[in-house]
Amino acid sequence: MTLRIISRDASIFTSICPQNNPNLATPRHNGPDLKNVLAVCDSLRETKSDLEGTSIDFMKVEVQNGAELLRLHQMILMHLPSSLTNVVRKEMADIVRNIFQGTVRKVLYCALITCPWYSATQSERGQKAKRNSLLVVYQSHPHQFLAPVNHKIKERDSESVDLDWLYAVEAQFFARYLIRGKSRLIEALNVGSVIHEDDSFVRLKSRLCSLEVTQLQGFVDQSLGQAFGLVGHKSKDGRLTLREKVVLQDFCSSFRLLWYCDLVLSGQAFHIDELRDVDSSSMAGQALSLLTTAYQQHRSGLMPEMLDVVIKWKQSLDKLRKKMKFASVVEIERCIGDFLVDIRTAEFSILPDCALTPENQLKVETLLGQAGSEAVRGMPASDILLIAQAGSHLYGLKTPDSDIDYVIIYRTPLKTILGTCRTLTESSECRGPEKSVEFGTYEARLLTEMLWKCSVVMLELVFADDLEYVSPLWKVLQDNKSVFVTEKAIVQYLGLIKNNMALIENKKHSGKPRERKIFYQA
Repeated sequence: MTLRIISRDASIFTSICPQNNPNLATPRHNGPDLKNVLAVCDSLRETKSDLEGTSIDFMKVEVQNGAELLRLHQMILMHLPSSLTNVVRKEMADIVRNIFQGTVRKVLYCALITCPWYSATQSERGQKAKRNSLLVVYQSHPHQFLAPVNHKIKERDSESVDLDWLYAVEAQFFARYLIRGKSRLIEALNVGSVIHEDDSFVRLKSRLCSLEVTQLQGFVDQSLGQAFGLVGHKSKDGRLTLREKVVLQDFCSSFRLLWYCDLVLSGQAFHIDELRDVDSSSMAGQALSLLTTAYQQHRSGLMPEMLDVVIKWKQSLDKLRKKMKFASVVEIERCIGDFLVDIRTAEFSILPDCALTPENQLKVETLLGQAGSEAVRGMPASDILLIAQAGSHLYGLKTPDSDIDYVIIYRTPLKTILGTCRTLTESSECRGPEKSVEFGTYEARLLTEMLWKCSVVMLELVFADDLEYVSPLWKVLQDNKSVFVTEKAIVQYLGLIKNNMALIENKKHSGKPRERKIFYQA
């Protein structure tokens, strides 16, 4: 079969649709694999939309791989915090901006991260910088931040870049994992080797320092857990043994995390650029002595002894942890949230919400009360975009036995979206055969994602008339509903029809209430 560029005419598109072509729908043993054929079809649709100028690219964040990236890597491996002159900082900052140019809106922060435990074991200056890395915090473009794509896809494609020696994160990714206590981000706030920092980030650091972000429980707990997990594991008989394929660098990381916890739990000043005043008789002193000997004399056989130090050091810190009064996550979260709102709204203002008329206010509140739970009844009426009865009622096929199924589309206030440090809940459902009134709630961002994926349920709501409540914003969607008639939507509908016809033909639900629903959906 010959595949061709797809026409705007839906009837031509069906010629390559697997639901309408038996050669594609049921591939023979030696024939084309269905997944591969569908991948080719998707690729052709993307090519066609590119040629037509109708494609939408949410722009994956990538660094420009070239001479400047190589130069930056070389500079990172050449310098220690003490050798970072203003000239060097400026050159590195310029390169960072250049390699991210166009793909992000703004670089907010950039710092050279060293491993003081590795540096302290090396006598040659050139070797001390061998484990250096660069951490970058950037702000994405609004269309990336608000893209109607799955959170996991967005986190993978536009919220982080990890080249091992260069770790770049988007501002909201930074916020989300900072409040969880991610050590890689918290240590970046306490380095002296800053390459570049935006004024907004300077203010954030100052406020977080006063709120003692290093005393977050998540930071201490994660650091203690990772410190052992990097180098050891618990065997089936309960013994703590050395992890397979562990290397000396793992012990550097383990000792560094334990050292952070020791500073925090013992109330000492938190610093990470270098080891200071390490008592040789302390756990840190014993760890440093073993690690230095292992590196300088190439004695990996010392790792069992180092594991013993890790275990004893962690046990002593576990006792201190029980007495620790940790910092307030709420205060830190509020501080970071204000920072996120400030950087997002630097070029625009958040408009006040439009008040509902008394008539619409009463209508929405009444419908929410009919829908069910306290959570739904408590939703602000001004945030409701749509209330509709779905299912047989929507198709005009309801019977006295039909249940009531409400679909509620709502919006989260923009300031909340811009300033959140967490993944917001975007849907809830209350459905089941024993319920006479069912409902599902969907946040506006999730709605856009479902429309982008051509969800049949959501498309039908856009095209439906006489819905229970329609806000002015929903009317904007309805006024532009023609743009949702896409080839991908046709595939979704054909797939639904095929699946329902298969259920009808195998008579699995013959004579049951479910059969009627399958018929009217098809």
